[in-house]
Amino acid sequence: AAYGRRVQHVHVKDRTLGGATTALGSGDANFESVFQNLCELRYGGYYVLQTARADDDDHASLLKRYRAQTLDWISTAAKRQKAKDPEAKDPEAKNPKDSA
Repeated sequence: AAYGRRVQHVHVKDRTLGGATTALGSGDANFESVFQNLCELRYGGYYVLQTARADDDDHASLLKRYRAQTLDWISTAAKRQKAKDPEAKDPEAKNPKDSA
């Protein structure tokens, strides 16, 4: 929490502990906890998807799935935070930095 206000952007990446990059959500990263902590810090910056490549070369479809998955983690964390803290940012509000 001491460095929370210094976080400017977040790279979203998954990997196995001590291993290689893996499909988002299939490695050892605890994304629910990560996004909950970011939400508690009221993080509103950029997210960069730094993900594994598609096995079938359909990278665009895979990135859309990863984006939706990440937005779901963010939304879930925001809703939990809103339940704990009514002054928290509305999870349904459009993020002005969401350019896609």
